[in-house]
Amino acid sequence: MQKKNFFLRNVASIVACLAVLSMFSSCSKNEKEEPKSITVADAQQLTQSVFADKTTGASNVNITTTGAWTSSIAEATTSRATSIPTWISISPSSGDAAGTYAIVITLEPNYSGDDRSAIITISCEGQQIVINLTQTSKKEDGTSPVAPFIVTGSIVDIPDTVIVTHIKLMVHDNEGDDEVLTTVPYQNGSFTMTLPTTIDNKFLSSISRDFNTDSLTFSAPNAKGTEDCSFYAYNGAESLCLLYMGTDNEDVDADDLYYIDRDCTITGSYSGDRSGDGIIDDIAIYNLDLKAGWNWIYEIYNGDGISATYTTTKPNNATLQFQWGH
Repeated sequence: MQKKNFFLRNVASIVACLAVLSMFSSCSKNEKEEPKSITVADAQQLTQSVFADKTTGASNVNITTTGAWTSSIAEATTSRATSIPTWISISPSSGDAAGTYAIVITLEPNYSGDDRSAIITISCEGQQIVINLTQTSKKEDGTSPVAPFIVTGSIVDIPDTVIVTHIKLMVHDNEGDDEVLTTVPYQNGSFTMTLPTTIDNKFLSSISRDFNTDSLTFSAPNAKGTEDCSFYAYNGAESLCLLYMGTDNEDVDADDLYYIDRDCTITGSYSGDRSGDGIIDDIAIYNLDLKAGWNWIYEIYNGDGISATYTTTKPNNATLQFQWGH
């Protein structure tokens, strides 16, 4: 009798286990059969890495959805997604119906000096896919991209009878001639000029010639830079005048627009006798941190009537402007 009960109990336990297993199997089967509302054609498209100077993703991301979909983009840090980045966008960024879409990723060049990453999330009917994109700080050749140098300015004291149509940037070459480097329109009282990232060697001379004094220290004494850069106002083909570079602060001048072929610091000072009476009345203090490419050099008057500091750091209380010449 006891053996029979034991047998019956074992049979009951086996039946119960089979029932539970059947239930889990059924749930698993249902989960596998649940259709996805969003799929990607190639999973490799979900992780992308591009170089600093690239303006598109490594590839499009091809998705298929069963309904309308939306997207969001967040800056990525090592631990979490943070603010909305301005350097990356996608098109289309949403869809109002089921279908297949090719998502194009558009980027701005990375001039930050650091790698940066973004997380793109595509959502459809409660499901999501995530695209992770990293833009490195270097170009494919291992160098850092150079950000475009943009000059924006207005002309002060234009005579009422004068019409300015264009601004030209002239650069002195090694033969002693001025050549036009860039021409832009003058519209609505201002102009915006994007300067080339590199210029011909014929415009460059030894930096010791540009800063001709033995009392200055150069971190790159073999560097070369432009001898003279000048802005001119034009009315059509007619040259009107040389524009004097300056700022709206009487104690700060935009002394020079200077191109150099490599990074170089210039420090030191020198003094002179401008009046010729044997008394020091001109002291120039240099604290320049020139970067390869274009630089503004500012002259800040020190308030003593005889000394000025030359720096590449733009004062906060000065805005670039151009004075009408004569």
